[in-house]
Amino acid sequence: MRAFSFKSLLHPKTLRTRLVVAFLTVVLVPLIGTGLYGNWVTSKIIQERAVEAAHNDTLRRAQQIDDFLDGVRGDVLYLANLDDLQELLAAREQGDAPAGESARQQLSREFLVFSRSHLNYYQIRYLDETGQEIVRVDSDGQAARIVPANRLQNKASRYYFTDTIQLPPGMLYVSPLDLNREFGAIEFPYRPVIRYATPIYHEGQLRGIVIINIFAERFLAFLDGDTDSQTAMLVDQDGYYLAHPDQDKRWGSPRDLDTGENLHRDYPELASTVLAGEVGSQTAAREVLVYAPVYPLAADPGKYWMVVHAESVDSMFAPITAFRVTAATILAAAVLVAISMILVLSRRLTDPLIALQQGVKRFGEEAAYHPLPVLADDEIGQLTGEFNRMADAIQGHIWHLTLLNEAAREIAAGLERKTTSRAILTAARRLLDVEQAAFVEAADDGAVRATEWQGGWDGESWPQHELVLGLYRQAREQGTVQIVQLEEDCAVGVAPLRPEGTGGLFLAVCGKPAVLQAPAAAKLFTTLAAQADIALQNVALYERLEAHRRRLSSLLKALITAQEEERKLIAYDLHDGLIQYLVGARLCLSGCVLQNGKDEAQVGKALSESLRQLATAIQEGRRLIEGLRPTLLDDLGLAAALRELTELGAAAQGWELDLQIDLEDDDLDPSIEITAFRIVQEALSNVRKYAQAKRVELTAFVRDGRLRIQVRDGGQGFDLEHLEKKRPSVGLASMRERAELVGGRCEIHSAPGEGTLVSLELPLRPEVDTGDV
Repeated sequence: MRAFSFKSLLHPKTLRTRLVVAFLTVVLVPLIGTGLYGNWVTSKIIQERAVEAAHNDTLRRAQQIDDFLDGVRGDVLYLANLDDLQELLAAREQGDAPAGESARQQLSREFLVFSRSHLNYYQIRYLDETGQEIVRVDSDGQAARIVPANRLQNKASRYYFTDTIQLPPGMLYVSPLDLNREFGAIEFPYRPVIRYATPIYHEGQLRGIVIINIFAERFLAFLDGDTDSQTAMLVDQDGYYLAHPDQDKRWGSPRDLDTGENLHRDYPELASTVLAGEVGSQTAAREVLVYAPVYPLAADPGKYWMVVHAESVDSMFAPITAFRVTAATILAAAVLVAISMILVLSRRLTDPLIALQQGVKRFGEEAAYHPLPVLADDEIGQLTGEFNRMADAIQGHIWHLTLLNEAAREIAAGLERKTTSRAILTAARRLLDVEQAAFVEAADDGAVRATEWQGGWDGESWPQHELVLGLYRQAREQGTVQIVQLEEDCAVGVAPLRPEGTGGLFLAVCGKPAVLQAPAAAKLFTTLAAQADIALQNVALYERLEAHRRRLSSLLKALITAQEEERKLIAYDLHDGLIQYLVGARLCLSGCVLQNGKDEAQVGKALSESLRQLATAIQEGRRLIEGLRPTLLDDLGLAAALRELTELGAAAQGWELDLQIDLEDDDLDPSIEITAFRIVQEALSNVRKYAQAKRVELTAFVRDGRLRIQVRDGGQGFDLEHLEKKRPSVGLASMRERAELVGGRCEIHSAPGEGTLVSLELPLRPEVDTGDV
């Protein structure tokens, strides 16, 4: 097994690299994606919970303040309805000073008892309608005391008095939370105070107010517990700090220290949103603000303070950072484990494949193949086993192909039928490893006969089993190799051959079933049969070409003979016709010369005869020229030439003529036209010379792409077979040969007393006659 190599791993074209990339994609992408998504979701949940915890803490602090102030509101109303206060008001209404003083003292004691049980109040007072303090109890948070009458002050000018006396019965007044003032100056050390007051009415008349001054530190203490990263603040509607860890920022409003320190200065972008009087949270730079309103007077939602929880982002979301670090560590460990597993798995998958690839390479480079070891019983092991079997089969096929190539060379070595047939049978026995091989002809009646064979059987004893006979029919119908087992140790295979277009010739073999019924046997037999088919067709083609060559040689001899005969006829026509007329004209002219000046009448007669002889000679010359090359054929075409030729012959011989020529729109090759013209010319010449006919019929037309002409005469006819045996006719032979030279045919039918029919069929263009190859 090969050593691990990162270089081979990183090669982009190796299977191992692709597997690693695929596994990383399949495993790590979902893993990382799931981790990142889980990180995002969890971080969001932690963030929401951190903000929710800050909200809950802010709301808790706001509720604590609200509960505290709600108790104050109840206490004010309780004190306003004390019986001792009503007795004091009644005594003063009646002008009873002793009773009034007694009631005042009793009310002072009642306020004192109440103050001792409520140490959050540092001052409880009753002021009459003029603003004069009537009863006042002060407390330092530990002990309460009644302020003597000589120390009571008039508060008619203070805002809390003037605002409270404007209220209807039962309503409460809440002063701003500010620093306490004594005798017009801010008390030091600073004492934040808030006052709750309610107007006192007796019999419908305003009789003053009851007011409680509260130690604001008692409920501002609910905002304590700050850390370096967390800050709890209380601001009024204008944003001035009522409580803040930094003392220099407290009480910055104009009615207090007037320092200007407020929420707008510290958080200019968020102040307006925070001071809107609603619960919420905002993030500024690296700090998160969570806020909730507190209503000092529940009946007046227009007046409120805001409890603000300020915490650094790092502090509030520290659990998120810790979670992300932990998650990243776990994810990195999972990625490393996954990569390690992927590398190990890819190596286990690819090492057998690499061994298989090396085996394939060796198999391609070496002639012999050594089977690869099967290392596992998995798909790769099965693939290796199948490759071993395939390689063994390929080696067998290579061996068969070698034999097949040798057989093909031997089969194609000659063009003689006997030699080729012997080579085919020898190749079949050697290639298919059979005992017998033969060429078999199957007749239509089902009988079979071996025409050539090798092996133990002869032609008569070739298997005539019913299965074999059906095998020939099946092979012929399907055009494929057929193999059947006859006996335990005998199987027969047949392959259809098609040389010469017979379709009834087969290459048949007989051998052992295990050999012939092997998977490769049918393919080898089919390939051999195809090569044998081609070889036999080549032999047949060679034989036909040889016959055609001999036939062409014979036709050439016949054509030369016909040309010589035609030249003889021309010579005879020149000697018996044109020369005789010219000789006659010469004699007449010679007579004219001798008679010149003697007998003018005799001279004129001789000249007339000479002119007649010359005119006849000219006509005979034109006839000979027309016979050599019909000018009418060149000028007007085949139809006009045939009509002219036939009409001239009819005029000269007195035939009754029947012409049916329909060739006006047909485009014929010039060689076809001259061939047709010469054959018809020869046929009419034979009618003129031998037929003694009274009637001649000529038809010419084109049908199915062929020119068809018939010349029929009503003459005496002749015995064609007897004539050709006795003395072959050069004219008849030349007619046939002319037609065959352009790919047509000319047939002559005749019998004594029945006339003669010449049937001519020619292509529209010359065709090369190759025989029926």
